[in-house]
Amino acid sequence: MALIFHEGFETEDWRDNWDVAGSEGLQWLTSEKKHEGTFSLFFDTGGHAHKIYDPPLTNAYISYWFYDELKSQALPDEATLRVWAGEHNDFEKAFLIGIATQGHLTHYCYWNTGVNWIDTGINRTVGWHHIEIWVYDGKLTAAIDNNVVCRDYQPVDQIKRFSYLTSPGVVVWWIDDVNVYSPPPHYPGQIPPTPPQPGEMPVGLLVSAGALGLLGLLSL
Repeated sequence: MALIFHEGFETEDWRDNWDVAGSEGLQWLTSEKKHEGTFSLFFDTGGHAHKIYDPPLTNAYISYWFYDELKSQALPDEATLRVWAGEHNDFEKAFLIGIATQGHLTHYCYWNTGVNWIDTGINRTVGWHHIEIWVYDGKLTAAIDNNVVCRDYQPVDQIKRFSYLTSPGVVVWWIDDVNVYSPPPHYPGQIPPTPPQPGEMPVGLLVSAGALGLLGLLSL
């Protein structure tokens, strides 16, 4: 596995890690709610941030956390992670997941190009929630809080862009600890390992370094 992107929103220059980000008036760092560390990113209505991959990722995993305060239970309203296999706003090659009151007021939903919003059956609750996305073997699989809600979704066979968006309604949310791996550190149904932090030496290299040191001592 390889950690190719990490965003913990711990510094004011977080925008430098993203290819597109909305104005400062639409999202900002806050210590009011955080999953880990000191800060998270607060999205006001209409906020957005995008990460673009060229060439696209074909064997990858996205993990992130969002905070739901159950503020929005009106129609229509949306706060979602969006994964694009094609061009931006090509919804025939997109997958959206999160809060979408068009699909259900009190359950989390995802977007299916054939029937639009799908109710996951998972209740919205106040607090932090974990969304995972796998794209491999030409298909997408998604989970919320360790529950697989969509499997082998073929319209998304690669990750060209992923983004976060809140619609200009009344919904607000917080996101934190965004990680992207390629290849995935685990696959659906497997127990995930503890994610390394950027700059942290992988365990395998630590073992190898220790072994080399021992060999050096033995050769003296």
